[in-house]
Amino acid sequence: MRLPDVHSLLPAKTARIVLRPAVHGAVLAIAAVALLASVDPFSYVGYQVQLVAVYAIAALGLDVVVGMSGSLSLASAAAFALGAYTTAILAGSYGWPIWATVPTGCLLGFVAGAVIGLPAARLGHIGLAMLSLGCTVVVVDIVMNATDLTGGYGGLFNIPPLANFGGRDPVDPMVLGLAIVGCTYLVYVGHWAYRTSAFGRRALAVREDPIGAKALGIRPVLVLATAFATATGIGALSGGFYAYLNGVITPDTINWHLSITMLAMVLLGGAGSRLGPLVGAAILTVLPIYLSRYPHINQFLYGALLIVVVRVMIKGLLPARPPALGGRLAPFRDTASLDTDGQGGQNPAPSATADAPGRGPAAVGEPLLEVRDVSRGFGGNVVLRDVSLTVRSGEVVSVIGPNGSGKTTLLNVISHFYPPSAGQILLAGRPLTGTPASIADAGVRRTFQTPRTFAGLSVAEHLLLADDERRRHGGDGRYMTMALRLLARSGVDVDRGDGRVQDVNELSHGQRRFLEIATAIASGPRVLLLDEPAAGLSASEIAILRDAVREIAATGAGVLLVEHHVDLVTEISDKVLVLHLGSELWSGPPDQLKGAEEVSAAYLGTSHKTTRVTSPVQTGD
Repeated sequence: MRLPDVHSLLPAKTARIVLRPAVHGAVLAIAAVALLASVDPFSYVGYQVQLVAVYAIAALGLDVVVGMSGSLSLASAAAFALGAYTTAILAGSYGWPIWATVPTGCLLGFVAGAVIGLPAARLGHIGLAMLSLGCTVVVVDIVMNATDLTGGYGGLFNIPPLANFGGRDPVDPMVLGLAIVGCTYLVYVGHWAYRTSAFGRRALAVREDPIGAKALGIRPVLVLATAFATATGIGALSGGFYAYLNGVITPDTINWHLSITMLAMVLLGGAGSRLGPLVGAAILTVLPIYLSRYPHINQFLYGALLIVVVRVMIKGLLPARPPALGGRLAPFRDTASLDTDGQGGQNPAPSATADAPGRGPAAVGEPLLEVRDVSRGFGGNVVLRDVSLTVRSGEVVSVIGPNGSGKTTLLNVISHFYPPSAGQILLAGRPLTGTPASIADAGVRRTFQTPRTFAGLSVAEHLLLADDERRRHGGDGRYMTMALRLLARSGVDVDRGDGRVQDVNELSHGQRRFLEIATAIASGPRVLLLDEPAAGLSASEIAILRDAVREIAATGAGVLLVEHHVDLVTEISDKVLVLHLGSELWSGPPDQLKGAEEVSAAYLGTSHKTTRVTSPVQTGD
């Protein structure tokens, strides 16, 4: 269930303005300040307004790791405590002003998050959740036992928000309220800026498909550690303001129940959405206060609210929607090359290489990828045995063979999802070793048998994600133009022009396939590995694929194609390698493939009249 979309309620131009966090965030901040100005900031209503803002800061920070990165963090109370006690100690014992204590607590929270998050992220999502919960338990124990510093069970009292170092008089209560609301506004704008930045796109890619993210050069450990550190820093910021707002901080306010409450705020409002954490913080801050007089009804209402969210609004009250970022691709658009017949790309405009029946030796350059006597075994089962091949610049090399012959395993070994058991892999004459992300960073990009796209990202964000990686390594922007051209021919909308975005979940199988290929192309590959890209495609879609492969090879990139569709292989390949039971059965030019008796017997069947072999989408070799 979803609430009505703003686009359906307002004109397109008005909706685009309203959806900007800086705009509607400013409206909410002004409303909060006006409410504080109309009442005493220390009044019941004024306190509630400020308390909602404080918890909203914490919820927005937590959403960075929960909503955007997809990890469960239970360290909110620990970050909150670090900021609160840092502020209380510096202000109460050393006379530091508010403009120094709160940023210091925030900085300490970020550093602590980085120190804890980097090793925790190596344990994966579950390990991060368990370690974060342990951090909360440890911090509470430290607070209760370090009595000389924290006051122990009694806590710290009389925390003054001073204006200057060594001052005696605290700032005006309205100044504190303005600081809390102002920082909430900045965190809200920064929260969405993070989501629409390269950091946010990488985080969502890791959340949706870590394997696909690694294939683009993204390192999940660094992404999770960065998100965790950001969340703890913002959580410490909220804790500092909480200490000033209440004037007292005790261990009772920072137990693990607080972590659960903040997590509930994020999930109730809508993890990963713009306003979701704000709405969740407002509901779960104000509702318990008003229901405190009805302790028995309180529990039933909480249970009913939980059932509604889980059964009706599983993605929260305000589900996350991808932002409209298609305009950022405008510099790459080539209007003449993106013309189609308006029928979903069924009659695509020809590419620069589409008229050529094949590509001869003149288009082939120096060796790019060299596989030398590579083997790979799993236990006692040898899947690849002494396989060798060379892919030159501008060359398309195809690998075919029956299911189970080791084709996909060969791509996994080259991209180091499986390190080779023996042999050597070279890229431009240098050994190709490392993690899948570092292999991708070297310029070896790949696709998979089942298209790996990221459901939380729009089509435009897929291309921006690839462009982020291309820019990181100084790649050529022409690859983005080719990617846009490919999507236009396949009927995929990158930008609808009215602020709406193309949902990846709405794409057909063929369109998802082309989106995955376009993302790999946009990243600027030196070598592109394609794993059965024609599986499940129609005849017209295969024609689009053929032109795309020719076009990427014409740039000087090497293409290694694993495919069952023999017509496509013979049409676009410079060389063909046939694998059988993990070993090389035959290799040579494509025009000799169908005449090879050993290939006919092992793969094509005994009849040389067979010209086409297709297969459904495979999950293995």
